[in-house]
Amino acid sequence: MNFVENEAMDQLQLLQDLEKRTRFALERAKYYASLSEERLTTRPTEGQWNVLECVAHLNQYCGFYHPQLDKQLRNASGGNGTFTSGWLGNYMVKAVSPGADKKKMKTFKKTAPIGQDLDVSVIEVFIQHQNDFLDLLALAHDHNLQPKKIKTMMPLVKLRLGDALRVQAYHNHRHIEQADQVLANLGT
Repeated sequence: MNFVENEAMDQLQLLQDLEKRTRFALERAKYYASLSEERLTTRPTEGQWNVLECVAHLNQYCGFYHPQLDKQLRNASGGNGTFTSGWLGNYMVKAVSPGADKKKMKTFKKTAPIGQDLDVSVIEVFIQHQNDFLDLLALAHDHNLQPKKIKTMMPLVKLRLGDALRVQAYHNHRHIEQADQVLANLGT
């Protein structure tokens, strides 16, 4: 789906797109869980993240956003079937969208996974996060996604509920593709 700044979008189509991206992340994570720890912890080159580091990074974001999303969705009023993204939401979604043509982004120091002692349990946590996110998306179907109430990792910056859902799903998708590329570079 391509989103234009401040364009009203059909909420059902939006949520279906986010669900599809989340199911993709979930399936890939289940595949990663079947791989050896050696494959999951090998870096293609020095300084690049391995698969577990990609997933650990996503877990930090899920841990930050999911409680807020859950709280706001449970307190949201009924929606009218459309969602209009804000300029900031569109900017952030574009920045974290997956794709081969995307340039590297600087990661917040507090969410950088290099140097952490990680094992396959990171993937189990991610799988649970994705199942939880699917539940949040199901809950979102009947709610207004317009209010700006979700804090971001940048102080004083808040996103509309719908934009925060989009950022979460697209960011996950981006780093799952990164993990897939790591495996491809290792010859998997």
